[in-house]
Amino acid sequence: MRTTIFLLFFGSMVFSACTDTQAGNDTAGSNAAPAPVKTLAIPAFPERTAQLGDPAEAEQRRTTYATLQQKLNADPHDKKSWIKLTELYITEARITGNFGSNYDIALTILDDLLEKTKTASPENNEIRGEALTLKALIKLSQHQFKEAQVLGEEAIKLDPYRAFNYGVLVDAHVELGNYAAAVQMSDRMVSIRPDLRSYSRVSYIRELHGDIPGAIAAMDMAVKAGYPGFEDTSWARIMLGRLFENQGDLEKAEEQYLAAITERRNYPPGMVAMGRLEMKKGNYDKAEKFLQEAIGLMPDAHAYMELARIYEAAGRKPERDQASARAEEILMGLAGAGEAHAHSHGGDLHSHDEGVEHHHHHNALDHGHSHEVGLEMGRYELEFHKDLPTALFHASHEYGIRPDNIDVNGLLASIHYANGDIEKADEHLRKALRTGIKDTQLMCLAGLIAIRKGDKVAGRKLIKEALAMDPHQHHPFVKEVKQVQRS
Repeated sequence: MRTTIFLLFFGSMVFSACTDTQAGNDTAGSNAAPAPVKTLAIPAFPERTAQLGDPAEAEQRRTTYATLQQKLNADPHDKKSWIKLTELYITEARITGNFGSNYDIALTILDDLLEKTKTASPENNEIRGEALTLKALIKLSQHQFKEAQVLGEEAIKLDPYRAFNYGVLVDAHVELGNYAAAVQMSDRMVSIRPDLRSYSRVSYIRELHGDIPGAIAAMDMAVKAGYPGFEDTSWARIMLGRLFENQGDLEKAEEQYLAAITERRNYPPGMVAMGRLEMKKGNYDKAEKFLQEAIGLMPDAHAYMELARIYEAAGRKPERDQASARAEEILMGLAGAGEAHAHSHGGDLHSHDEGVEHHHHHNALDHGHSHEVGLEMGRYELEFHKDLPTALFHASHEYGIRPDNIDVNGLLASIHYANGDIEKADEHLRKALRTGIKDTQLMCLAGLIAIRKGDKVAGRKLIKEALAMDPHQHHPFVKEVKQVQRS
């Protein structure tokens, strides 16, 4: 996440003019004087403020940077080295959580490469295809899913045999709610290259369609396809553990989380997962310790929200409010200062529902490198401020962008239910459940809606099934669900 703690200093990203005299760089012609072509100054590599992973890994990355720097100093038009440099920054963003600066640099390089590879040639097409995929990857991280889809589709036209081109389209289609297309892209990806990246996507597709055993099997294959201690392998372990956790199997979840933080030193996502697990077991002191360690290495909105939940469960309201406020601050920092946050909290805000024409209040979201955080802010407002108009505002904003997404419809169903609008809650919940997903929170909500509509037998059956799958649930309707269970 982008926070003041992780502000790093980079070399200048301004353009420096130099004359391109090399063939194949779109000059006016062999008899004409070479046109001046602008090339980027080589940015400095960021210094880490915390030790993350094996020190040898960090040293290897610095060595790779130095090698690329040397190549680009010798030949500023070495497009392949610029691509590799971009990959270095994107990976660094993922490892450190410092997305803002690293992504800004990567996008500047990628946009420059895309400008310089407009003329078709075998070399340009290869570089352009890779640049499109990398830019799509960044757009996915920034939750700009439609842009990522467009970029991914252009990349596939240039190279239909590169597996990861299909990977970015799997992610884009999933987030946009195009689940049939996501299945097709996932099948194509794994048929070209069965590896950690493709297996993990197969797992998520299976989970979305209610095949939990199949999802676990595929994510286990992803873990086994990776190298122990690598960031992507540890991430896959966290995803595998979360599948077990969501089924109430805390023992198997803990095995994966502990393996992740054992194999990879100072791995914040693993610490956050362990903190959440210890909270579910009632070990609040241990949970707090894991989360504070994670935050010390990589301040993250979700880590602060988990910490706030611990404090709430422990009855420590001042700390709960402080942690939740820090989470909100980080989310808004991701969105950009120009986003209309629309805090009403009893004020004059008129929230926009999904069926009403409205402007999405993009401002900063419409340009630059800001993140879309409507879904996250909607969830935050529902849980922590319990501000239904503001939660609906953010959820409706997200619905205007991706109306078929399961998570967005699930959030709208939750907000409408909390607001007493059972018909709208039911409408969105049906849309959220249409793939057969076995999400215990959605199942509980379906049970509560059924009860409100008069079908108590069906409602209680759904809630009983959801609690049997995961007795350790945490969501805004847990108390009501427990009351139904006891009645």
